[in-house]
Amino acid sequence: MSTLLNTYKPNYSVHPGEYLDDVLESREIKQRELADRMGITENYLSNLLHGKKPVGPDTAIKLERVLGISASIWNNLNANYKLFEAEQKEKESLSDKINWVKEFPIAWMKKLGIIPETIKNDELIKPVLDFFGVSSPEIWDSFYKKEIVSYRKSDCFTSHLKASASWLRAGIIKSGRIETLSYNSEIFKNYLDKIKDLTVKDVIEFEPEMKKLCAEAGIALVFVPEPPDVHIYGATKWLGANKAMICLSLRHKSDDQFWFSFFHEAAHVLLHDKRNTFIDDEGLDQDEKEKEANRFSRNILIADKEYNEFVRRGKFYPNDIISFSSKQRVATGVVVGFLQHDEKIPYKWHNKLKKRYEIIPGV
Repeated sequence: MSTLLNTYKPNYSVHPGEYLDDVLESREIKQRELADRMGITENYLSNLLHGKKPVGPDTAIKLERVLGISASIWNNLNANYKLFEAEQKEKESLSDKINWVKEFPIAWMKKLGIIPETIKNDELIKPVLDFFGVSSPEIWDSFYKKEIVSYRKSDCFTSHLKASASWLRAGIIKSGRIETLSYNSEIFKNYLDKIKDLTVKDVIEFEPEMKKLCAEAGIALVFVPEPPDVHIYGATKWLGANKAMICLSLRHKSDDQFWFSFFHEAAHVLLHDKRNTFIDDEGLDQDEKEKEANRFSRNILIADKEYNEFVRRGKFYPNDIISFSSKQRVATGVVVGFLQHDEKIPYKWHNKLKKRYEIIPGV
């Protein structure tokens, strides 16, 4: 998260004229004397003291020579006051945008530390704009209307655009902090088999190893929990010519969904256009690219021939599933998920063979 969001900024600023007035009072210097020593008129000095005139560089140099207070201090006071005035003006102009910002998943953003827990409703707009790196609500609307043209997404993503975009942005920010080597498709392909072996391990073991392998292949792998009403499993986005992001939500928190989603996103990295951003959720139409990614994921996890033979035998007791998953070097939950999806067993069967993963909130 940007450190700007955590920087204390008071809601006031001192005009250099006010500071100058305090200096004159403390040193018992008359305004006429100061004006004479600086070579300016009393009227000009009066305007300085009352904030009607800025303390420019020439005046700052004169004040330094007469009062011994560095010109840089006067320039900083002047610059800070101008910035304060601009921020106050912006705050007033944004005050009527409160309904716009309320469309974002504010509670979720607070939970992840994107915006402060204690922030007031009328102060929400600035940290939200800072998070997205845009200057105004109008720019946000314009930018994302153009941006989503390149997204392969569902109507669900578009209908919950602000929440969906918040999730994706959180993933992009996390990915930006991960150092990776330049993308290498051959290394990534080879590592997928190693990553498959991690499916049988607990999350505390596989997470660091999985992220390490991905980073060595040029992939930033991040986990971001989904906001309410956004049914996203994962996303793939190229962050540059040599770095891709895979972001997973751990939707449903089960190992079968997690591993299928990861290898599905891996297919988008390996097989599909870098110019596209792929957002995979429950409402996504199964076009050819999505079907191709599904086939890729299934074939990585369980070989078609062996799976079809297992299904043909028709024995789906726990011991049968455990034995088959062991031969396939894959988590038992993945086999259960396949059987449920293919309607070979009811969805209520054998869920105890699945593992559940949790994400620690944070961006």
